[in-house]
Order: sequence, then C-alpha cells, then structure tokens
Amino acid sequence: MSNKRTLKISNILIYKIIFSSSLLSAAYGEENKSNKILDLKPLTRKEKIKDRQEKTSNESNLTMGLSKTGWEIKTNDGYWRLTIGGFEQGGGQINFNTGNASDPAIKNGAAPRRTRIRLDGVLYRDFGYKFEYDFVRTVNQLAIANITESWVSYTHLDPVTFKIGQIKEPLTLISSTSDRYLEFIERPLFANAFIENPNPYKLGISIDAHDTRWTTRAALQTQNTGLGIGIFEDTRYQVGGRITGLPIYYNSTQLLHLGISGSSTWVRNRVNPAGLLANPPLTYSSQPFGNVDRTPWTNTGPLTAGDRALENVIRLGAELSVVSGPFSFQGEYMQARLAGIGYSNADVLAGYYGTFSYFFTGESRAYDQKIGAFTRVEPKRDVGYGGWGAWEVAIRWDQLSMNTPHVHGGDTQMVEIGLNWHLNPHIKLMADYGYVVNEVAPETNPAIAKFNGLHPSILEFRAQVDF
Repeated sequence: MSNKRTLKISNILIYKIIFSSSLLSAAYGEENKSNKILDLKPLTRKEKIKDRQEKTSNESNLTMGLSKTGWEIKTNDGYWRLTIGGFEQGGGQINFNTGNASDPAIKNGAAPRRTRIRLDGVLYRDFGYKFEYDFVRTVNQLAIANITESWVSYTHLDPVTFKIGQIKEPLTLISSTSDRYLEFIERPLFANAFIENPNPYKLGISIDAHDTRWTTRAALQTQNTGLGIGIFEDTRYQVGGRITGLPIYYNSTQLLHLGISGSSTWVRNRVNPAGLLANPPLTYSSQPFGNVDRTPWTNTGPLTAGDRALENVIRLGAELSVVSGPFSFQGEYMQARLAGIGYSNADVLAGYYGTFSYFFTGESRAYDQKIGAFTRVEPKRDVGYGGWGAWEVAIRWDQLSMNTPHVHGGDTQMVEIGLNWHLNPHIKLMADYGYVVNEVAPETNPAIAKFNGLHPSILEFRAQVDF
C-alpha cells in the first residue's frame, strides 16, 4: 500500500516538473520573441557605425596597400577609403641666343617645379573628399606654397557628382589633364596666360556628369582666390563649363575627342578713398616655354589702369584630339574677350596650339572617359622588368596673340620638340627643346619691349616621380 502511494506521489512530482518547465520555456520563448522584435527597430547612425566597425574587425574587411593613385586604406565594401598620394617635379633650363650676354633675356638654372601631397577618399560611401597642398607653386610669377584643391563631393546620384570647396575651373583639355600626364614640360602659351598664371583653383560649387561617350561639368566660382579675394570681401564671381564627346570610340586606343568650354568672369575693381584700385588688377601673361625662368614675354599689364576698367571677361575654347594606337594629335583654340570702360569689341586676346605625338615602343595615350582628358601612360614592359619602358616623341606649334587696339601684350610664336621616357607608370623623364620663331613686343609696353625680335632656343629637362 505504501509503495503505491509513493509511486503516485512521484508521478505527481514529475508532472509538476514537466508542467513548470513548459511554462518556463514558453515564457522564455515569448521574451526571446519580444527581444527579436525589438532588434528589428532601425539602428541609429552611431549604432550602424559601431556595427560596421565590429564587422570590419571580425571579418578582416580592411585592406591596405599601394594602388595606382597612392597608398590606400579601405574597406572592401567601399564604405570608407583613404588614399595618400603626391608627386615631385624638378628640372633645369639652358638657354641660347637670348640677346645681351651681360643681361640675358632668359636665365639658366635648376629648381623644383611642383611638390604636392594629396589626401582623398570616400566617407559613408556617398561622400568624397580631396585635399592637395603644393609646397612649390607659381602664381602670377611668384613662387608660393598653398592649397590647390580642397573640396567635399556628394556621389550618391552617380554618375552625377556635386562638389563644394576650392576646385579647378572646368576649362580646356590641356588644363583638365593633370600636370603629371602632360606631353610637354610646360603647357602651351594660351593656357598659361588665360588659365594657369591667374590661378585656376577657385572657391565655389560644381556639378559633373558623364557617360561612356560624353562628359559635362559646370561651376559657379569666385573671381580669383589667387588675387587675395576672400569669399565675403566684396567678391565677384564667374560661371563656367565644359562639354566633351567621343563621336568615334572603338576602344581606349582608337578615338576622336571633341570639346568646348567657356566662362564669364565679372571682375572686381574696388577703389579706395584716394581713387586708386584697392585690389590687385587682373593681368594676362605667359612665359616662352620657361620651366625655371618664368619671366613673361607676352604681358598685358594691369587690365584696369588709367582710363580703362576691365569689368567682364568671356573665355571661349574649342578642343580636338585623335588617338590611333601609338599616334595622337591634340589641338585647341581659346580666346578671351575683354569688356569694360575703355574697351571695344575688337579687344580679343587669342591663342592656339597643335601637338603630334608618337610612341615608338607601341604604347598609346590613355584616355579617362569620366573626365574627358588624358591620364597615366603604362609601359608595356617596365625598366628593370624585361623592358625599356615607354618612349614618346612629340612636336608642338604654339601661338599667343595679345595685341589689340587697347592692349599691347605682345605676340609669340614657338615650336617645341619633346622626348618622354616613361620608365614605369610612376617615374618619367622629359627633355624638351623650344625655339621662339617670332616675337612682336610693342615699344608701348616697356615690360616686354626688350624681347622684340629675339629668337632664343630653350633646352629643358624634368624628372618626375608620383605615387
């Protein structure tokens, strides 16, 4: 009897344990379910960043190493990227037949041309940035150190990109091509006069778009930060744009490039209480292919002076380039129309150039469809790895005319021959020979009158390393 009673009590206890366990399991399941529901709520930005950082750490998603554009640190999903890059250009100049031996028109010498450090990358996938500083830079014939580009971009609407900051003007093929990828040591005369010497890097906003066969870019910028003009200091502005197309494009080595660009600049003329110009006046000038001695041979002088006041400049440019394997041609024309007090419709400054080039080692100029300009040349076989690198020869005719009814800036005609040795994609040696075919410097402009009739020969060299 007692055994039956004991068995009954044991069964009751077992049933109670099972029932209690079921209740606990159900309760825990409901709590877990509730937690899962809570986990579905949207994460905050900080929580997303922390979650991504944890995943990056756990999955070894971070990679670093040397890329084509510099030392790169990035996440494999493209969420973040930081690239550190830069380049160094240095060279020398030897001149012949430059006039008076005791006071030569152009001086010999050697000097660094550009020394730049660059940071660029991606933040949160949709934002880009770039900061570049040049330790040796020339603006208005003065060697200075300052920022070239400094901007932030929004790329979520790819292929449309918005930028804000200090950005380069959207003008011409030769200006849109990086200093690292030029065929000659110096840009042609009109590019120096109308774009580079006045300073092409200006504060503003821009919008870019591209496809496989075209690019377009427009910008609203301040008149010229190179003239010491601050954004809130009675600033004047300019609007500009560039459109390019590839009417013929078989591949990256068989193409026809066409483009147009232009800008309208409202010039700042602030007069002090004494009636004198308070800000530096706009001046257009260019040196004859100089790498070290950058003394201008064409020089308008101040375009606001005496009874003349420059109020507006309209620059218009046309560009054409043909690439057929190792052969290429590139030519451009640009004019600057001056308007204001004391100027007329006949006051048009203009220049053009034409360049033929050929790679006798079989390479081809490299074209970037996103920016409508040329980029890095990669030898078929690098020096030291079974090859002699890439060898390129080029010849250019170059002309700039800045003599008008009210401007006596001079005319220069030049021919240049260049030899480029690309040891590998990041090291290039250059040797150029230039000859001033004709120089017409009016006696009414004493700054350049002494160059009238001179025909100097200029031999230049450059060594370049970029990473």
